[in-house]
Parts: sequence; C-alpha cells; structure tokens
Amino acid sequence: PPGGGALDMCNYACDIDLYHEWAKIIAGIPTSFDYERKYHCMAVIRRFKNSYMHSHEEILKKWGHLIVHHEKTPPLHQATMGDYSYIARAKELEKLFDLQSSIQLKN
Repeated sequence: PPGGGALDMCNYACDIDLYHEWAKIIAGIPTSFDYERKYHCMAVIRRFKNSYMHSHEEILKKWGHLIVHHEKTPPLHQATMGDYSYIARAKELEKLFDLQSSIQLKN
C-alpha cells in the first residue's frame, strides 16, 4: 500500500522503527542504524461487496500468527485500496502466498 502502509511494511519486515529514525533526523539528532530484512511482508485486501469463503474470524484463527496488523480502510481510500486490509509477515514467502489465497478465496 502507498503512504504510511509502505513504511509500516518496512518496519514489520525488518523489525525496525523508521518513524523513530525519521523523528531523530527532524530533531537534528545524528542517526545511523543497521538493519536486515528478516521477513517477507505482504498486504492483502478485501472488498465488502464480495462473498469470501472464509470469515474474518476464521482468517484470524488460522493466520493470526502471521498477521501483524489489520484494519478497515478509511472511506476516502476504499475505492482504490479496498475496504479491509491485512498485513502479514513470514520468513517463508510461500506461507504468505497461502495466506493471500485463503483471505481472497471467494465463494
């Protein structure tokens, strides 16, 4: 996702806090930090008009250990970014593809 969501995904993928680092830069505090990507990160969206095979509760029960954030999209952005989003991370990319398929599987 564009905007803050992209920064959030970088934070989740690397276990870092880019917001904190940016605040230090703005405050004139010298900063340097090392990081590595520890996880793959993926955003998956749903649209309320669609009928999905698995409910939100089922998704959280099955995939909650990989989902690091989920929320309803603000109305202003729903037309372009979907109605509801999940952000997940995993060390194995295949797990995220399985999660994506499960979340977006329609009836």
